[in-house]
Amino acid sequence: MPQTAADRERLIRLYLDDHRAGAAGGVALARRMLNENPDNYLTATLRQLTDEIQRDREVLDDVIARLGHSPNRVKMVMGAAGAWMARMKANGYIRKYSPLSRLEEFEMLSAGIMSKASLWQNCALRIARRPELAGVDFDALCQRAESQRERLESHRARIVDEAFRVTAAGGYRHVGVAEQT
Repeated sequence: MPQTAADRERLIRLYLDDHRAGAAGGVALARRMLNENPDNYLTATLRQLTDEIQRDREVLDDVIARLGHSPNRVKMVMGAAGAWMARMKANGYIRKYSPLSRLEEFEMLSAGIMSKASLWQNCALRIARRPELAGVDFDALCQRAESQRERLESHRARIVDEAFRVTAAGGYRHVGVAEQT
């Protein structure tokens, strides 16, 4: 099906809007994780990631603006609300942050970073040569996303271990916050 230039622009705008909504959720999630892990082995990594994810969202806002679009406010609110609603999911505790919360949020943040890397790759392939995007280094943004994911992934084994400790009988049990060392 042939597309007109207007069709392509509409699809690019929708695609960027979807990623902008995800970016809003990603920033909210990174901040929550940082707030819930203020003084442990994740703190330094989460502090760096939160700052970088915020900057990446600002770059995406700039790309959207340079293309003459404005972010879809409804999608932005939905992205942030999605991150908030994910907190309502059962985690073994009624009101507390648990090791399972940490694992699930870790997975969501890792998936979001992978999606962002894909966004930057796709922008590099499709729209990077547009004059209005001169100076936006999509390759460097993609490399930063890969670095973010690597830094986050370096904590996977410990997060999983804390969420599911092996019992003396060889089974698994969920570890409560009070049981952590």
